[in-house]
Amino acid sequence: MNTAEPFTIPVGWRCSHRGEVVVATRPGPSPARLEWRSGSPPAYDALVVEDEDTFDLSGHPVDYRRFGHRAGGVELVSEEWTWWVDGARLVLTGTVPRDDYLSVCDLFEDVAATVELRTADP
Repeated sequence: MNTAEPFTIPVGWRCSHRGEVVVATRPGPSPARLEWRSGSPPAYDALVVEDEDTFDLSGHPVDYRRFGHRAGGVELVSEEWTWWVDGARLVLTGTVPRDDYLSVCDLFEDVAATVELRTADP
């Protein structure tokens, strides 16, 4: 894992930084995307929550939700993990076209388990 990144980038995926947001994308005909950000996630068009829960992940409480939404006329599924660290909201979101969700849902979960929560120095 690149120590500059807060999560393990899947093999073959491309990583970029857009301001404070870390973005990893899977190249090829079946796009998928992971985003790491501090603060609130972006607004989604036609969001429908399909599942949500709070549980322990790698020793830290996390709020999880899976939801459907649309972008550019494409039906998407996103999985979102939210941690609260020192009052800061940290969010990992994995997004993929609905037809491809089953091919990456386990990968999204595996990546979420690699998140390294960094707290501010005292």
